Amino acid sequence: MEPSAVARLDHERRDRTGLPEVLFAAGKTLEQNLALIGALYARAGFALATRIPPEQRAALAAAYPDAALDPISGSLRRGTLPRTNRRVAVVCAGTSDLPVAEEAAFTLDALGHDAVRATDVGVAGIHRLFDALDDILTCRAVIVVAGDRGADQHRLRCRFRGDRRVARDVDRLRTRDRRRQHRQRLRRGGTRAQDRRVDVMRVAYVEMIGGAAGDMLLGAFLDAGLDRLALESALRGVVAGGWTLAPERVVKRGIAATYAGLVVPGEDGDEDHHHGPTGTGTRTLADVSAIVASSGLTPRQRERASDVYRRLAQAEAKVHGLSADTIHFHEIGQIDAILDVAGCCVALDLLGIDELRCSPFPIGHGSIRMQHGLYPNPPPATAELMRGWPTRAVDVDGELVTTTAAAILTTLASPGGRPDMAVERIGYGAGRSDFTIPNVTRVTLGTAIAATGTPAQSGFDADEVVVLEANIDDMPPQHYELAMERLFEAGARDVWMTPIVMKKSRPAITLSALANPADEAAVARAMLRETTTLGVRVRAERRHVLHRASAVVSTPFGPVRVKAAGSNGMLRTSAEYDDLVRIARERGLSLREVVHVVDAVIAREPRP
Repeated sequence: MEPSAVARLDHERRDRTGLPEVLFAAGKTLEQNLALIGALYARAGFALATRIPPEQRAALAAAYPDAALDPISGSLRRGTLPRTNRRVAVVCAGTSDLPVAEEAAFTLDALGHDAVRATDVGVAGIHRLFDALDDILTCRAVIVVAGDRGADQHRLRCRFRGDRRVARDVDRLRTRDRRRQHRQRLRRGGTRAQDRRVDVMRVAYVEMIGGAAGDMLLGAFLDAGLDRLALESALRGVVAGGWTLAPERVVKRGIAATYAGLVVPGEDGDEDHHHGPTGTGTRTLADVSAIVASSGLTPRQRERASDVYRRLAQAEAKVHGLSADTIHFHEIGQIDAILDVAGCCVALDLLGIDELRCSPFPIGHGSIRMQHGLYPNPPPATAELMRGWPTRAVDVDGELVTTTAAAILTTLASPGGRPDMAVERIGYGAGRSDFTIPNVTRVTLGTAIAATGTPAQSGFDADEVVVLEANIDDMPPQHYELAMERLFEAGARDVWMTPIVMKKSRPAITLSALANPADEAAVARAMLRETTTLGVRVRAERRHVLHRASAVVSTPFGPVRVKAAGSNGMLRTSAEYDDLVRIARERGLSLREVVHVVDAVIAREPRP
């Protein structure tokens, strides 16, 4: 023991327990915390301090520039410990609980574990667990920060029913001082009336009043109530450091708005122009995809961010006459642009937005100077992204919509007028330009209104797909197998054939494919290349789909993958067909026998 005026430092604790001493910094002066952190680090080459008072954080970071400081939880780490390769999930019920959850995750990381974060999954957002369930079920334990809502732990345990070890090890950290009522509600097995939530369709409408850019969209979401700390925590999981997020209020021609203030020193902000495969310091689609794939975003956020960049690469490839894989991003490949895209994906989840719509794109006039010279307005890649979307001419000399914003909105939103909605929040995001019109983007959030004038019930995910079709009457039937295979390789979600009768009573086939809008061009090319058709019809369709998740169950035949889909208390489960066929072949059983046994196992699994 090393005594001091305010603490006794236990330098032998790591030898006895395997865990080093941790400094609880709250209630201590700056001088005391400086001395204690220095003493711990000098003795063991490692120091961890938690609950650092806000007014001391900048001074401690300046005094120890080699330290990692988490601004969300107020925790600081000097030095590193050996990695354990143990994954522990930290699940946060509400954004108000985020500092405690981030403290737990930061501590786990500091002690050598891999922390898996899932935020805003409380009573109002429990469905978001489906997005992170696969990652969470690989963890050794789960820490749940569940606030004061008594039903949260019970619901979270039910979600981990496929792994009883994880469910049994769930710990709850209460962040409010209501412990007696919390335990009483747990014993009653229910929640208060005010805790119950009617599941409604939440919509957001983006109005490009004076244009749109990646940081303008982010600023509008922040202005509409997006939790800055939750956003920053999520983005630190994409790129840990080297940037700051400092939103500020500004006025654009009489309209008060929020400038996002996402700054990466050394980068040229949000110019958002990016070009072909020349230049230095650029990233390819593979480079950006690797950053997104290795991030701490949820699976759905990673998928959305990747979709944005795939669509962008396809637009650039068409403009430059190259393949998407060889395109080099310039400004759009910089860290600030990657964080703009990731931030919008995070915002949709944190704000609980089920459907995103946008107004027509405003188009200014004049020329735009880019790396390769003067270009028309909008630039070629931006124009390609907007192809097929409504636009409107605006008497402004300048670029109103950046390529970043065009890629985000044409990937994640659907076009159309303002939806019927009960408005809850309105936010304005500011750009850096000054035009004759306010350089702001407005986001309106609310609940959709059905024809009856009541909130439209949801509980489903919503997305947009494209359907590609061709009528074929002159292709040998043997060729369809390879054609379907190539369509799936091009990105089709599903492919099917429908028998039809064409002119002169000719029997024929309608070949149909379902795809993401970003994959439309690739699937259409595959259909034209692999069949005898001369043209492909395309139409956009909106879907409501059930929340989906996957798990693995133990059966007498070994592990079997199971798919689950459900909403509002309804749950459907089915075993993976490929696993069933594999078991039948390996054991010499009929498929019906295998299905009977596996279905019985699934039926016995606890249901939420």
